[in-house]
Amino acid sequence: MDAPLRYVDMAKAVSFEVENVTEPDDITTGIGNNFTVDCQYINGFSRPVTLIDRNGMKVEIPPNHNHLIGDFIVRLTVTLGREVNVNIEQLLNSACSATRTLGDVIQKGAPTFRNGERRHQMDFRVKLQDMESRGGSLYLTNLDIVVSLLQSHMVPHHPRSEAGIRNNLVEQEDSVNDVESFGYSLRIVDSGGFFGERFVNINRQVYRVPVVRGSRLQDGVYLTSSGPVEGDYALRQPVSKRYNFEEADEALGLYRTVEEARTLGDEYAAKEKELKEMTLFVKKEEQRLKEERQRREAEFEERKRELERERFEKNNRRKEADYHFQQRQARLKEEIAELEHKRNIEMIRRKDGYEERALQRKESSEVVKYLPAIFTGLLALFVAIKKA
Repeated sequence: MDAPLRYVDMAKAVSFEVENVTEPDDITTGIGNNFTVDCQYINGFSRPVTLIDRNGMKVEIPPNHNHLIGDFIVRLTVTLGREVNVNIEQLLNSACSATRTLGDVIQKGAPTFRNGERRHQMDFRVKLQDMESRGGSLYLTNLDIVVSLLQSHMVPHHPRSEAGIRNNLVEQEDSVNDVESFGYSLRIVDSGGFFGERFVNINRQVYRVPVVRGSRLQDGVYLTSSGPVEGDYALRQPVSKRYNFEEADEALGLYRTVEEARTLGDEYAAKEKELKEMTLFVKKEEQRLKEERQRREAEFEERKRELERERFEKNNRRKEADYHFQQRQARLKEEIAELEHKRNIEMIRRKDGYEERALQRKESSEVVKYLPAIFTGLLALFVAIKKA
């Protein structure tokens, strides 16, 4: 059967990454038949300007301090060797303004000749007022660069850089960009038809991942999702990552057919892997329990020694208290005995005093009793003597 007629059957270039990278040598230096596109950036403002290109490279350009300039200038230079032929027809007819700019420089830039080379040059000027009146950051579409007067995290990404594309993908996915929801999105960009569609198994359900062609995104598989977490956190950072075709299948669990996705590639191998993982998990769990038991036994022994130490200290304190109590009791008994002895001596002393005073009173009463007789006798003796 003859193939159907098509209006367009474009030749497709195969994606290839150059790995043979060396430093320049003397052989290639100074060759005249070359093609060069050079950009020079001149900051005529009074403050720094941050430049971001499509690669995501950020360069802070300080002021030029030349008061005669006043503008931010991008000088685009195209150098053509003597035998270099260039076709700018598609450049001039392109819908991309950055592509047309390169054609305009070659077509309209006044050529100069030096050492057999033709040089075309044009200056693109941006005024300070244009930037300040538009928030301080501009994406110069015809030059495909971002220039900004802002600093730090306020500087925007280049919209076509990897970081800019990732943030744009997150911003477009409402379920991912919303803090209160969960989202998981896969997108295959395969402009050359090299990779094809894939299937993914999520929660034991198979889903088709379609292919996007003609996208401005670089070929690859793009994952955009709510960020993974390792705990119960309030906020999680979204994820947007590009995988090349060589790593996408394994990294994202993609399969070529529905059946492969349903059995995760190989049911027997999947079960065997699951069994091995379970065996490894059991061994790890046994080791963890063993270590936990050893730790608890060590804690028990430590607690036991601590209780023994506390009991020993308590017994020592009790013995010491008993000793002090006995000492105090002995002192009290001695004090009581001494007080009793003093009281007995005092009672004896008082008794002797009472008896002595009683004897003295008795003797005094005897003397008083005989005083009248003595007085009468003395008086009679005095009278008798006087009469004689």
